[in-house]
Amino acid sequence: MAAQTPVPGCREHRGLGFVYVCKTCNNDLICMDCVVGRHNKHDLVKLTEFVSEQTRQIQQYEDKLSKSDIPKVESDIKENEENFKESSKEFRQIINDIKHHGEEMKKEIDLLTDRLVKLCRNLEKMNEEIKEKNKNVLTKYLTEELRPQLDKCQRVRTFGTNNDAKALAKEIRNTGPTTPPLVTT
Repeated sequence: MAAQTPVPGCREHRGLGFVYVCKTCNNDLICMDCVVGRHNKHDLVKLTEFVSEQTRQIQQYEDKLSKSDIPKVESDIKENEENFKESSKEFRQIINDIKHHGEEMKKEIDLLTDRLVKLCRNLEKMNEEIKEKNKNVLTKYLTEELRPQLDKCQRVRTFGTNNDAKALAKEIRNTGPTTPPLVTT
């Protein structure tokens, strides 16, 4: 195995830095003495190669967030606004039509007309509430989940330690963004 620049920190061998990652032992960071000791004949990879792979995975995840997930949620927010805006116009038109036809009917039909208008107003109000709830859910998801994940990826790639990169890559593999469920009519 070729020599590498060690990274400080072996707990078992004071003064020796990490040089390899033991794939057999859940990606433990190990020094040269660990290689010939308890990690002998284990599946090892150079720390620099391991960190490069972790950084590549973080970059892929960051790209996915910034190029796919976040634009998709932003598009969903916009589409949600447009869909419910059109529905609101339709509800107002229905209310006007019901009122117009109700005026032409006899007194017995006036009661039914008032009930239908009230129902449509309630549906329009519910429609508006659903739109706002969906907007809030998506905005919260964007600001509390996706953007912080993107910021975290960028911070780790820029300022993070090897352990930070390892931990974040593991976290990314174990979790993935899922768009929160939206309320529908």
